[in-house]
Amino acid sequence: RNAGKTVEMAAALHWDALHIENEENSYCYCGGSWESKEFMAHCAGCKNWFHSGCIDSCPRGLLPGTITYQFLCKSCNGGSEQFVRKEGGLRAALLTTLFNLTIENAHRAPPPTYFSVGKDIVGAFEEKADQLWATPRPRGRHGWSQIGTQLMSDTNLFNSQPGQPRNTKSSYGLPRNARGQPHLTWVSPLVHADVLVEINPTKRKADDGSSRSRTKRVEGEPAAASASALPTNKDTYRYILAEPLPGLPYPARLVEHFRPARSDGPVTMSLIDRAPQLRLSDDRLTVFGDKGFCTARATHGVNSGRWYFEIAIRAGERLVDRPEPHVRVGWSLQLSSLQGPCGFDRFSYSWRDVTGAKVHQGNVEPFSEPFGSGDVLGLEIALPMPAGPLPPSPGEKLFVVKSGDIYYETKDEPSRAVLAPARGAEIAAYKNGVKQGVMFRDIPAGWYFPAVALYMGAQVTLNFGPAFTHALPPGAQPFCDAVHYNNAALTLADLVSQVASDRK
Repeated sequence: RNAGKTVEMAAALHWDALHIENEENSYCYCGGSWESKEFMAHCAGCKNWFHSGCIDSCPRGLLPGTITYQFLCKSCNGGSEQFVRKEGGLRAALLTTLFNLTIENAHRAPPPTYFSVGKDIVGAFEEKADQLWATPRPRGRHGWSQIGTQLMSDTNLFNSQPGQPRNTKSSYGLPRNARGQPHLTWVSPLVHADVLVEINPTKRKADDGSSRSRTKRVEGEPAAASASALPTNKDTYRYILAEPLPGLPYPARLVEHFRPARSDGPVTMSLIDRAPQLRLSDDRLTVFGDKGFCTARATHGVNSGRWYFEIAIRAGERLVDRPEPHVRVGWSLQLSSLQGPCGFDRFSYSWRDVTGAKVHQGNVEPFSEPFGSGDVLGLEIALPMPAGPLPPSPGEKLFVVKSGDIYYETKDEPSRAVLAPARGAEIAAYKNGVKQGVMFRDIPAGWYFPAVALYMGAQVTLNFGPAFTHALPPGAQPFCDAVHYNNAALTLADLVSQVASDRK
């Protein structure tokens, strides 16, 4: 087959939504089928697969299912191929190990789907060690415990055997396709591109004069555990974690195979729904600021009922040659911008520390006495039952793959949003257990999230309950229960969607 026509011919095939497999099972320059027993390279340009034997630049000895490389075919690289080896850490090595265990045992009747950490995976990992890494590593570097911990913690990639507890001694396997083979999505380096690093990354000088790599990742850590590996909401763009629909008899690969992910809690401040200038503590309940005013929201929202949470104002840190820190606390719709203080637009409402004023749409009005370090504030919201109690739609449903997770990406249009006042909807404020009054009345209906805005070195710690510093207001629910409220609303949305689909 003419290499120059590879892209054109591949474009005529019927590919899946992620351009991983095609219905014709035709790949490479040669047009042959996908071969699980040999290394296949996935081109970063045309996204076609190529047999190792058909590639001039392919290193020898690569295991099937290897993902630690970047490849461009002749059509995508001006007539010559480009093949660059990369490192991917323990996660990538275990993926390749499980892929090969699956292929090597495919002749058994029935072929095994899951493999024991102690009996199968550790031994195969050590046996193939010389081929799993782009650079030589001593054998025995990764013990049973570290391998088991990686498999246990990475729920996005490694499936545990049903009926077994998910721990370091369980049996694990890879997601399968409709033919019972390892799903090719997970052996594509394009899916894992954000966690692969150059073997010899270039160095640059850090602010303190030391030298560090441009790309850094802690080996053995699930990729999504790092805040830097996650998308963050920006003005007009919002990200919602997706999960496969339960009970699918085949791997989820199309948009309609997914739904917004359910959460087991707890409620914390969101790594995604925050301005990236703000830092969170390990438990995601304390927020630290060191720049101009910007906002962070909680992981969950509500659109009906009476809800309450607390905020403890910390001493913060007075930064050298900078203004003193300040805080605003309140409630926010998701259309409110994160790059500014809560209360500066029509989608958020806040309480200001320096004068105790209330702020909405940038309008500052007297409300209470000031608050500051050592004070514990309480915020209560009361929302009447809306006509349509469904959660915000994922919108355009454009998938963004981040560290193995899949997100909905939706583009908001705040300028077109119509807000209608909801009679009886209000926000009340408390300082050290004493009610200061109702700050805002007849606020618009919508999904409201706890929000804090910090300036310079300000620090706050949020408490969503159920144990509060001061008494829970009568009739209010602790905001920690919003987890169950959200899951129930999402389940209702699923039912409504299914009924609508059945009617079509």
